[in-house]
Amino acid sequence: MKNGLLLENTLVAALRAVDGLFDRVCPIQDIHKSDGPLAVFEQQEESEESAMDGLTGLETAVYIVHAMHNTYEKMRLLAEQIKNTMKALRQHAEGSLFIEDVAVALASKDIYEGRVQLFRRAYKVTIQYQIKEDM
Repeated sequence: MKNGLLLENTLVAALRAVDGLFDRVCPIQDIHKSDGPLAVFEQQEESEESAMDGLTGLETAVYIVHAMHNTYEKMRLLAEQIKNTMKALRQHAEGSLFIEDVAVALASKDIYEGRVQLFRRAYKVTIQYQIKEDM
């Protein structure tokens, strides 16, 4: 889906702009780094709002974004940066993409991932956006 790709590219670019994450952002299916820092994302939902006369063009995508790092304190600091970066996407316009709103909520309690030996905090990031085809 082209619209989803535009949004995902914007999400990844925003995460890569966080200090230390430029080459350390990946989808959950492609975790290839085993040391921190690391930002991992997964899309959970995508839908378009509809009205009685059809689709409105307002789309909603839900991502889970994981902040992962070697120590609990570093993970907490990284998670805060990621949360603020996601919130800063509100009213973001780039090309034909316009992000109207972003909601960020804690998705799970903090945990230690023994398999990769990293601490992790996950956020549910709900993004409402439109693609302006006439631009």
